[in-house]
Amino acid sequence: MVALIMACIPTSVYASIYRSGIELFSGYADMTEEDIFYSKEKVPADDLIKEIIELESALPSSNDKSAIVPHLVALIEKSDEFTSDELVNLIKDSKTDVALDSAFVKMLVNKVSDTTGLMSLLEDDSVAQETKEYIVALGAFSASEFAEIFKKNTDSVAIVAMKRITAMDENLAYELALPVLTASNEKVTSEQYIAACLGVAQYFENHAPLSAKDEDAYVKAKESVVTCIKKLYNTDSDELVKDQAIYALARMGDYDVFEYIINSEEIDFDLKVSTIERNIPLMIETISNASSVDEIKTVITAMQLHPIIDVGSALSDAISTGKIAKSVEITSLISYIETNGIKGVNKYE
Repeated sequence: MVALIMACIPTSVYASIYRSGIELFSGYADMTEEDIFYSKEKVPADDLIKEIIELESALPSSNDKSAIVPHLVALIEKSDEFTSDELVNLIKDSKTDVALDSAFVKMLVNKVSDTTGLMSLLEDDSVAQETKEYIVALGAFSASEFAEIFKKNTDSVAIVAMKRITAMDENLAYELALPVLTASNEKVTSEQYIAACLGVAQYFENHAPLSAKDEDAYVKAKESVVTCIKKLYNTDSDELVKDQAIYALARMGDYDVFEYIINSEEIDFDLKVSTIERNIPLMIETISNASSVDEIKTVITAMQLHPIIDVGSALSDAISTGKIAKSVEITSLISYIETNGIKGVNKYE
């Protein structure tokens, strides 16, 4: 993947590539990435580009692209030797592959404040999709420009655009995502659905009604989105879309939705684990507000599936304060959590 540009690669990468029969790398078999980088510092940019093209074309898979990172970093250091127009033309050149394009994109983004050239590349059919992803991931576009990119693209570029939008303007992300989720249009792509799920999940994860007056409208909007996402999960055949639908629901911070996921026989174990780990505060809050075991049945089921120490502590506190009646079921569950549980860590931030 193009994001490997700043990776640190051990000598074994080059040795293994050489041993696999790629003779172009024979000169690097005993060198570290630092050695290679310094050896390319004084090589003219045009010669370095030619070598990178040869090396990249010889690599059997994208997973091996890390082997040319030192060359790419050395090239990026020569950014001042290129004009913006030259970089645009190099990105459009069919002889260059994605990893090399990523270096040109990085140089171009650092060189220009005007995004016109970047937008033109996104509209050029000769530019690879992965390169377009990298342009959107790095480009200093405005929120409105990202919205335009999202609307114009139906592939993975739309997903990257939505990720950038959610970081800038969650309201805009929601506004763009909602029509995609509610569309009865068979031409909506899997990538558009995934992007839309990201947008609405980000919105509802971080927004609550501003006042009691707004609460009814907020609840209705959330219920409508949840219904759309459930329908998407139940009807779409793409497993990536189905997974993203559940990830989106898990981020809603809604106990009814949590119950739907944990109690559904159709949803697989890994998705339930992800949901449990995302909703530790929700489970603890539910326990603290409960007055009987019946109100926390889904929490109990969740802890049987994937025990979390923090939730076990909340159950112990609820018993010790008398909020929940002590029972063999609960005490056994607490012991199970203490023995097998993991500490809750919010790794999804």
